[in-house]
Amino acid sequence: MNSKKGRIATGVLSIATMSIVIFFWLETRSSTQRQILQYRFMDSVLLTSKPEKIALGSSTIKYWPSQHVPCGPWLNRGIGGATINDVLNYVQDAPGRKVESVLLYVGDNDIAFGASPLYALKSAARLIQTIEHRMKPQTLYLLPVKWSPARAEFTENFKIFNRRLEQYASTQASVVYLPHRMQTAAYPPTAGLYLPDGLHLSTAGYEYMFSSLRKTCVGFKPSR
Repeated sequence: MNSKKGRIATGVLSIATMSIVIFFWLETRSSTQRQILQYRFMDSVLLTSKPEKIALGSSTIKYWPSQHVPCGPWLNRGIGGATINDVLNYVQDAPGRKVESVLLYVGDNDIAFGASPLYALKSAARLIQTIEHRMKPQTLYLLPVKWSPARAEFTENFKIFNRRLEQYASTQASVVYLPHRMQTAAYPPTAGLYLPDGLHLSTAGYEYMFSSLRKTCVGFKPSR
């Protein structure tokens, strides 16, 4: 009996020790890395069925009000603070699966963190190619970078990136570029389209951003 209790106690101690090690290891990871690890766990353990539609990107995707997003339901895999390479990191190790649609929003943080529009475009093209290889979506919807008061200094670079992104999308059979009202107009903070940080969108801002996506929900087929 004592031997059995001893083995149980040893097992509990081992689990507790491992949990502590994992906790401190996670604490050494960046915020984006922790989010990716969380998604990997959710994808491998918690998903009970294969998602038909998946949304990828930075916090603009992560924090959207899901009840207002058209054409869903979408599996949200937005990563707060992510660059294109962070999203690529998730996609490369995500379970290989064929999905119907992918919705992608990237480039905002890359340019704000110092990347040139051309460098961001090359990174986005690599990500799109990886998504198409790993997930084989029938359609990949591509959202251009939005304008925001907090990042007004990057407006010109955002415009350049968006133009080049649209040009790239036009050369890809399954990629659909979705222009929206938030990408060019400089709305004042008082317009009610942004949260107080001047960067993230309010529910009204998301309505503007997803207006073009809504039009694709019924009977839309990309030209091939």
